[in-house]
Amino acid sequence: MLTAAADLLLTPTPSWWSKTWLLPWYAACLAALGWALARAREKRAAPGVVEWDRAA
Repeated sequence: MLTAAADLLLTPTPSWWSKTWLLPWYAACLAALGWALARAREKRAAPGVVEWDRAA
């Protein structure tokens, strides 16, 4: 009975599902883009010596 209830609640059949199932993919792409921009900004802010170079 519990699995039947979970199946009814978790099955992606609502009308909004076709519009929102791509949201995790969009979020992942936006996160990667944000990370790349932050990394480029960090590199531009401190040219030359990088923390990893000092550690080596």
